[in-house]
Amino acid sequence: MAIPRNLFVLIFFLFSACINSESIGYASNSNVEIISGDEKLEPNKEYLIGIKYRLDSGWHTYWKNPGDSGEKASFDWTLPEGYQIKGPYWPQPERIPYPPLMTFGYNDQVTVFFNLVTSETLKENNEVSLFTKWLACADVCLPQEANITINLSNNKSSSYSSVEIEDLFDRTIPKVFDKNISATYLKNKLILSFDLPEIHKTDSIVFFPNEYGLIDYSKDQIIERNDNSASISLTKIDLDKDFINVSGLLKFIGESSSSSYKIKTSLPQKSSYLSLSPLIAIIFAFFGGLILNLMPCVFPVISLKILNFLEISDSPKEVKKHGLVFSAGTLITFLVIGMVILLIRSNGEQIGWGFQLQSPIFVSALIYLFIFMSGLFYSSFAFGSAFTRLGNLISSSNGYSGSFGTGFLAVLVATPCTAPFMGSAIGFALIQPSIYSFLIFLSLGLGFCFPYLLLSFNPGLLKFLPGPGQWMESFKKFMAIPMALTALWLIWVLSNQITEAELLRVIMGISIILVLILLNNSKNIISVNNKYNYPLIIISLLSLIYLTPKNNDYLIDDQLFSTNELYEKINEGPVFLNFTADWCITCKVNEKVALDNKVFKDFITSKNISYIKADWTNRNDEISSLLESFGRSGIPLYVFYPSKDRQPIILPEVLTEKIVIKYLSEEY
Repeated sequence: MAIPRNLFVLIFFLFSACINSESIGYASNSNVEIISGDEKLEPNKEYLIGIKYRLDSGWHTYWKNPGDSGEKASFDWTLPEGYQIKGPYWPQPERIPYPPLMTFGYNDQVTVFFNLVTSETLKENNEVSLFTKWLACADVCLPQEANITINLSNNKSSSYSSVEIEDLFDRTIPKVFDKNISATYLKNKLILSFDLPEIHKTDSIVFFPNEYGLIDYSKDQIIERNDNSASISLTKIDLDKDFINVSGLLKFIGESSSSSYKIKTSLPQKSSYLSLSPLIAIIFAFFGGLILNLMPCVFPVISLKILNFLEISDSPKEVKKHGLVFSAGTLITFLVIGMVILLIRSNGEQIGWGFQLQSPIFVSALIYLFIFMSGLFYSSFAFGSAFTRLGNLISSSNGYSGSFGTGFLAVLVATPCTAPFMGSAIGFALIQPSIYSFLIFLSLGLGFCFPYLLLSFNPGLLKFLPGPGQWMESFKKFMAIPMALTALWLIWVLSNQITEAELLRVIMGISIILVLILLNNSKNIISVNNKYNYPLIIISLLSLIYLTPKNNDYLIDDQLFSTNELYEKINEGPVFLNFTADWCITCKVNEKVALDNKVFKDFITSKNISYIKADWTNRNDEISSLLESFGRSGIPLYVFYPSKDRQPIILPEVLTEKIVIKYLSEEY
């Protein structure tokens, strides 16, 4: 009598499971094999080995995140003494629909890879054993398991060459995605935005998440493309769970082949701007603008306005008018900068608060401006009429244009700074409907100009300051010093953004301005009615424009900071992340006071805390995306990662040594 087929398979499976010395293990609907190359075994060396699962036709098994159902394979190794195993490394999966569910896995066969590290001294018996469990599924899912063993001393008899195994690894295991990528929430959607590799611009794109429960796997993934970038809109499944990061695979599917890349990026945290209401954000913006007046980057310009108030203090009506015009200058400038940021970001660019100082053109223009103002204040003689009109727009003149220009200039030099309350308010503004964004930037401007409105509508407060007199001329000359120092600081900033040759051109431009100032001090050369004034101004301005450096692509520095390096450090232990830039004076003061001293360095060394700088002096989309994940669009920002499994902690914008040590001690 013939043995029924199913009974034969069962007997064969039970018999094979008892044989532990075989490199192939058989189960009911699949088998598994340890494969290794033919390379000679040597001590203290890594070898690539694979676990190859073969399934019956029409059957499949699962990826490390199986999706809506299923279970990944498990691996229980028995190794010779001193050996180590690294992995597993999973090949790129496929989407396997099982309506209404969506699963991720492999049809027919798959090889999962490991790195085996031998001991420092080899023994005669180099047997490696594995007990593995997996699921084989078609219309039903059947648990499978097997014990398999391989003796690595007999590698030369392997049916696979080391080259074949390495080639299979290279073809199937995803590479690291080396393009910019960011993640943000929009209502119940998770949006992944990334630069498109040139070779995949027309390919279909699928995202496979590592995190279970992050997105609804069965929902369509909506792809939007621009010329050099793309975004995937994913439906978030757990609206209450606060994930720290999103990671997984981007799979690009072409006509004849597919390639996958490993990605990881931070997710926006509820503890940042998501927990703010519009009203709280508007209040934060007002106080942030108010405190911004105390920032060191604003002092040289704000002193001009106070001086102007003193000059006209005998006319309360004029003080009030000038205060209103100054406030109009600040409000309009805040709104324009805010709207420009929103407009540029709507076109897919990654920029934030203070972005203009990442532009060598803008920094060069500020250098020329501060050099001119410094000379204007120090000069004992009035410029000719044409020069006077130019100076009035940017100095403490008694004209309304001077008050408006001072407000405009004050905001431009204030934007590199982020005062307390400002960071979360601006971050909130950049993701809100336009009316809330408008109100937040308006509130920021109102907070900034509030002290001057208070002075202008209460001129009696000016009596606490010295009255007008000769001291004002001396003070004006004294103010030439901080103006010149500001220009020197900006030259240092610019030196980190452009080449030496371009910096030399800017210095030539400064020389032109200094020559004009010297000519101004020679009464007979530049006078009020001199017909050569206008041609001289035109020639000077054209020369400055010609000598100003351009925004070249090489200024976009993506090499100094890497989110991949950051995540590697977080996996190893605690990390302190410092978002900084050469043009951020608050950042530099914080570093001098709290971060560059021996106490802080000794503390993080004793606690094994890694210290990483995210330098945003030049444009860097990775840093912009990471800032956005914390609900910020400007710096300074200080973040402490206690461990890979805990939420990052955001520190205050203004630091002292005690504040930093206190935060790190409490959280670690």
